[in-house]
Amino acid sequence: MKINHRIVIWLLFILGIITHFSLIYIENLWLPSWIWSNELLHTAIEISGCIISIFSAIFLYFLYKSKAINFSGIIISASLISMGILDGYHAITPPGNTFVFLHSTATFMGGIFLSLLIFKKQLKPYPLELIFSAVAISFLVCIYVFIFKENVPNMLIETKFTDIAVLLNVGRGILFFIGAIQFYFLRNKKANSIYEFLFLVIFILIGLAAVMFFKSSLFSLSWWGWHFLRLIAFSFAFGFFFISYLEQQHELITTNRNLEKANNLIKFNNEELRKEIKS
Repeated sequence: MKINHRIVIWLLFILGIITHFSLIYIENLWLPSWIWSNELLHTAIEISGCIISIFSAIFLYFLYKSKAINFSGIIISASLISMGILDGYHAITPPGNTFVFLHSTATFMGGIFLSLLIFKKQLKPYPLELIFSAVAISFLVCIYVFIFKENVPNMLIETKFTDIAVLLNVGRGILFFIGAIQFYFLRNKKANSIYEFLFLVIFILIGLAAVMFFKSSLFSLSWWGWHFLRLIAFSFAFGFFFISYLEQQHELITTNRNLEKANNLIKFNNEELRKEIKS
């Protein structure tokens, strides 16, 4: 990969950090009571994030199958797909207790799967099983919440988040930071892969967005801020995976064409050689 990819990823990281702290500062200083309740926009953001997460997970699986990335990509794929499913249900849920619980659980679940990086050697023989487990567990949580809404912990008092909600969200942020640390130390240092560098930055941004939760209230400036921060991080990752997949397919097509040309040339030379022998 070219060095400009790394520069772009660094810029994304710096932009995320600046956005994170700037919004908290602006809200505390000038807009402490500012609330913008726009459910339609929120649904659009979350549905977009859901679709991007699931398609990113699919591209990661194909990149792993083609040996472009190592097994860490499968673990990240499981993390993304679990977040995508739960956030998809969250997107169509009216604001309230279940609404907050689903979103909090989505990233918490993603953090749990990400923490499995430490067991990647043991899990390596089971790539599809790991992804199907993420899908199954996520759907089971959605079904449970749909049937037993009254058993969901209290996550909201008016527009303020409860201590349980804050702990769950800070916990998910910590899980992503731990995942980032694990990923850094367990990565292939010799390969110096652009994918690994991108994953590291994305984990930190998602962790920041999760921790930013405790400084926000429903539909506040910082609340919108960490939604957009997550969406930007996911969108950038998806674009990178998609372009990488297309480049890989292009290389495969080019290689096949070159092999076909070489094969045709060998056939032609063999035919010419036979003619010379006969003559």
